[in-house]
Amino acid sequence: MRNVIHVLFVILALRPDFASGFDYETLTARLFYFKGEVLIKTLETEFAPVEKGELISAGDTLKTSSKSLAIISLPDGSKLKLGESTEITLEKLVERIEGESFGKTSIIMRAGRVLIDVINKGKEPVFEIKTKNVALGVRGTRFFAGFDKNDQGENDLWASVERGEIVVQNLSNDQTADALENGQGMIIEGGKTFTQPQKYNWVRDMNYDASSKDEGVGHFQKIKERRKREFSKRRQNWKRNQARWKKKKEIWSRFKAQYKKKLEKFHAIRAKFIERRKKFNQERKNLIKQKGDLIDQAKSLKGQSRKLRKKRQQLVGKMRKANGSNSPNEKNKIRRQLLELKKKGKELRDARGKILVARKKLIEKRDQLIQFKRKETGEIKKIKQVQQSQKKLMQRQLKKQMEKQQLRDKRRRRRPPLPNSPAGGSAPPNSGTQ
Repeated sequence: MRNVIHVLFVILALRPDFASGFDYETLTARLFYFKGEVLIKTLETEFAPVEKGELISAGDTLKTSSKSLAIISLPDGSKLKLGESTEITLEKLVERIEGESFGKTSIIMRAGRVLIDVINKGKEPVFEIKTKNVALGVRGTRFFAGFDKNDQGENDLWASVERGEIVVQNLSNDQTADALENGQGMIIEGGKTFTQPQKYNWVRDMNYDASSKDEGVGHFQKIKERRKREFSKRRQNWKRNQARWKKKKEIWSRFKAQYKKKLEKFHAIRAKFIERRKKFNQERKNLIKQKGDLIDQAKSLKGQSRKLRKKRQQLVGKMRKANGSNSPNEKNKIRRQLLELKKKGKELRDARGKILVARKKLIEKRDQLIQFKRKETGEIKKIKQVQQSQKKLMQRQLKKQMEKQQLRDKRRRRRPPLPNSPAGGSAPPNSGTQ
């Protein structure tokens, strides 16, 4: 019986994480680094000092004091760096489904400045910054956004892009929107009045490293002074390039349709995996329960076997005494008791055999679940490989489109104006001839 219990414990033991190895979603960010006084407020608590490695969920608010900074690592690997005297609320976080990012991270910025390094390189927005009047939709980029007091005492919002692009949208007017591309900056006066996006020198010289543990207060102060001087000289009223905007919207619409289709597909896959995980967990619970029942039965059999051996030893001793006393009635009585013990022993052996058979069935069932899980893991790997190949293909297509567009823009800028055409413009080919 001791061997039965030992084998049941060793062979039938199931790992706690069995059938739960599918990674569907990550709903928390992590405080990667902080310096100085950084406070966090959750939906259940008031502002309190953060701790190293603090988990940050949707709905939490972070606030940095003077000469402080915080770097947040988001679920998709993107980095968010908060400068001094900054306050943000994480409205929602990007969702992870088997290594793919879906949805977007959205923050509400009330004060200060942030640096963002977004990992996703697709055309669908994966990060959004909201202020009182403006939303910045990020389509895979490294960029900066911050508030600064102007001469009238109002908070100007200024944004700049090192790579990628962001879409700036006035929340009170859908028609007031524009895109910032590589090397461009934009100042939104009073947090709501757009100015013309331009390639400023201060944008080029900005340090966009969101992982750097140096606040760079002096660097930002110099950039701030240069920005003010450069903006005062080059400020232009906002006027959107309608042709460029139309072309961008067409590209975004195509990517949005592809993204929506992919999102629906992966939501279906996730639902399927979750259902299978529930099934695995239920099967695992059943196996553990059956294992516990068999162990209890084995313990009970072991106790009964000990009692039978002890009783048999007592009866053997009585038989020896009865042989010495020549009492036939006593001998017959002891023989009957020994036969009963022999019968009970056979019943115990039969019960032990049933336990071994049940144990064998449990092992087979466990092996089936393990094989099924391995099969699911193989399917997940195949899906990931397809995802990666599709992602690389889309990136190559996007890169080619951007290169063609840049080449066309260069050619257009280099083309000299034709005679009798307005300054800075170009007459259409064959104009004035029939």
